[in-house]
Amino acid sequence: GQTLIATSLMLNSLSDTVKMNLSKEDSKKHTIIEKMVNDAIKEGRELSHNLMPQSLQDYGLIPSLQSLVYKYNNTNRLTSDFHTNLTEEQRIPIDVEINLYRVTQEVFNNIIKHSNAKKVTLQLLCFENELTYTIEDDGQGFLHEEGLKQNGHGLQNMDNRIRSIGGSIHFDSHKKYGTLITIEVNLDQPLFDN
Repeated sequence: GQTLIATSLMLNSLSDTVKMNLSKEDSKKHTIIEKMVNDAIKEGRELSHNLMPQSLQDYGLIPSLQSLVYKYNNTNRLTSDFHTNLTEEQRIPIDVEINLYRVTQEVFNNIIKHSNAKKVTLQLLCFENELTYTIEDDGQGFLHEEGLKQNGHGLQNMDNRIRSIGGSIHFDSHKKYGTLITIEVNLDQPLFDN
């Protein structure tokens, strides 16, 4: 981001005399380059913002998932429920929080684009150091092979995210009965005291 901003400043600092002496073709190239750099800066800002959502950083996974569910409930296309045995104050290791949140966003995007679902249920349960997270919809499911083709790298990205935190993800989908995604992660330490 800083390199792009510096590049933009250098492009803008070219004197008007230099710009006026450019050929018509070079002037067009200069304008295109300025636009490309500005677009890259904008994309970089968005990526940076999306790497760690502010709500996730400030409040943790539970309030962030509640907020995401609320957002999608307000689209009038879906009814979403979220259930958990964790409190809003309990924090899971940040890498687990980020990856579960990103997978949830990806799942919601896929549901909106492909499933025609009316209801989505999220359930996050933790017993000692075993975390189980399920996302279930009542939409038009998919065959796993079709899903891989239809969603591009989406399903593979979800699998990679969950494996990066030492977990597993399982897709159980049927054309008529919707999709159930089950994620299991073993945490280093239990969240609850015995």
